[in-house]
Amino acid sequence: MSETAMIGLGLFVFGLPTLLYLLRPVLTMGAVTVEDDRAAREARELLAERERSYTALTDLDFDFECGKISEGDYDRLRHELMVETAEVLARIDERIAATGADVPAASATSAVHEDALEREIARHKSGGRAGRRVSSADLEKEIEAFRSSRKGGT
Repeated sequence: MSETAMIGLGLFVFGLPTLLYLLRPVLTMGAVTVEDDRAAREARELLAERERSYTALTDLDFDFECGKISEGDYDRLRHELMVETAEVLARIDERIAATGADVPAASATSAVHEDALEREIARHKSGGRAGRRVSSADLEKEIEAFRSSRKGGT
C-alpha cells in the first residue's frame, strides 16, 4: 500500500468518526426540536386562549356598561365566558403539573385583562354593576372559588 493510500485510509478511519462526533448535535437536533417545538406551541396556544378569554370578558363588561346588551344577556354570557376561562386556566394548571414546566407569565396586555376579569368576577359576586375596583389577588381568589365550585358540582 502506498503512503498516500495509508494517509487517506487514516483520515477516513479517524476523520469520519471525528466528523460525525462534531456534527452529532446538528444531526440529532431534529428529534429534540420536534418535542420542544410541540411543547412551545402548546404553551403559546394556551396563552393565546387565556388572552382571548380575558379580552372577551373585558369587552363584555364594556358593552354592558355602555348599555349595548341587556342584564340578562350579560349575566348569561358572563357565566359562559367564566366557564371557558376557568377551563383554560385548568388546562394551564394541568400542563404545569404534568410537565413541571411553567407557562410564561402573561403579557402586560394580559395583566390588564386579568385585572378587568378580576373586577368583573368581584362585581358579579357582589351583585353590583358599577365599575368597582378589585385587586388581582382578590380576582385570583374569586377565579379559584369559581373553579372549585365547578369541580365540586361535577
